Amino acid sequence: VRAMVIALVGGFAAIIMSPLLVQLGIWFFNAEPDLAAVFSTYFLIRVLSAPMSLSNYVIMGRLLGLGKSGVALFLQIVMNSTNMAFSIGLGLWLGYGIVGIAAATVIGETLAMGLGLAIIVRGRGGKAWPGRAQLLDKARRRAFFQLNRDITIRAFSLIFAFAFFTRVGTSFGETTLAANAVLMHMFLLSGYLLDGFATAAEQMAGQSLGSNDRNSFRKTVQLTLVCGYIFAATLFALYTIFGDWFIALLVPENPDVVLVARQFVFWAALTPVVGVLAFEMDGVYIGAAWGREMRDTMLFSLVIFTALAYWAQSLGNNTTLWIALNIFLALRGFTMLCLLPRIMRQTLPH
Repeated sequence: VRAMVIALVGGFAAIIMSPLLVQLGIWFFNAEPDLAAVFSTYFLIRVLSAPMSLSNYVIMGRLLGLGKSGVALFLQIVMNSTNMAFSIGLGLWLGYGIVGIAAATVIGETLAMGLGLAIIVRGRGGKAWPGRAQLLDKARRRAFFQLNRDITIRAFSLIFAFAFFTRVGTSFGETTLAANAVLMHMFLLSGYLLDGFATAAEQMAGQSLGSNDRNSFRKTVQLTLVCGYIFAATLFALYTIFGDWFIALLVPENPDVVLVARQFVFWAALTPVVGVLAFEMDGVYIGAAWGREMRDTMLFSLVIFTALAYWAQSLGNNTTLWIALNIFLALRGFTMLCLLPRIMRQTLPH
């Protein structure tokens, strides 16, 4: 309930601030007039789903925390299939274009929120909801906000890194910018797939810590890492073999973008192998509620990435930019892994 209140307040605040956020986005990305117009149209509609979008994170967190991953998957399928269906229907068939695509996302996330809340309410079986005294309990509220603060800083740092990657890419011209956007889909797809292992790590690490079982915690880390690396290596092989086909599938009518994207496909294919450790460590740290350490390693890695990205911009070299992204992913995972033994000794002494 605490998290849902924050989600709704934050979502409506985003709507109120949307005109300012649009101008900030246009400035940050240094968007050309045509791109700025499309961006503004999409954002001002898409932001209407902010309360629902943030609430869906709360719903997903509760379901995954209770081990109900099947229900969480069902909600994701409902949300994304609705989004795709309405995007095609409104955006393409009815000709609403970017307006229709933005509206489709709002519809999908609203439906998922309503359905998710209904499932949670029904799952309580008529039990009383927490009272005001429980919600405002000082110690629990402080612990909640402290963990949320650290995870939020980590999340915004990650978003900033990807946004800055795009920002630097704009200096290399529209064709390279578009090619980078296509290749980022390979990385994001990998992230969504590897998140399954990270989610498993969250649940298993939390259970092990709750039962004060150090051996089980260690096995959780080992098992999720082995599975994650096997899957990441498989993705690397698939991207290396079918990367050209994947690029052509996304931009079939723009040979210039396809040609440029093919030059950097190796670096995009490398991201799941380099980044799998960061994904798995994120799961372990979140499950164990080690938010502060996760935040600190993220900020350190972000500083290094920002410096390297600036260097890539000064060189005018897109390969260097992709190398910087891979270093950023590797640093995040490596620093969290290095801290893990010390934190385990402090948290699980036996």
